[in-house]
Amino acid sequence: FILVINYGRLSVRWSYLLYFVPVLTVAELSVWLAAKKFDLIRNNGILFYTHFYDATTTFVGLQFFGFWEQHVLARRLISLTGTPAAMYLEKLLILLPVVYILDRLMEDEDPDLINFVKLAIFILGFGPGTRNLLIVLLRG
Repeated sequence: FILVINYGRLSVRWSYLLYFVPVLTVAELSVWLAAKKFDLIRNNGILFYTHFYDATTTFVGLQFFGFWEQHVLARRLISLTGTPAAMYLEKLLILLPVVYILDRLMEDEDPDLINFVKLAIFILGFGPGTRNLLIVLLRG
């Protein structure tokens, strides 16, 4: 709502979308293809889609718009690989064991607790991803 009522005062960098949309399409397509093959990803698709959205906002901001990564682990992984595309690898390396533990090793736990943890994981991808998108888009 705040964005809508202040739209005339905003400087929107529409060129960001020229990079973001194609990269996001490829990223989400890769999740979709992996979900066809792996039950763990299929059953937790929303988490993988959301975190790949977050990785895409980070990747595009770093690769094409001169932003920098503030988290030490991600920055180290990017410097080791030489590309911000390492964000996708980071997401996989963290999400796969977490959802495996939640779905397979904690199946005797309260399903509401498992779903609550998954909601928190969703928020940890969607929130920063949306923040990154807005920061890059709204900087002129």
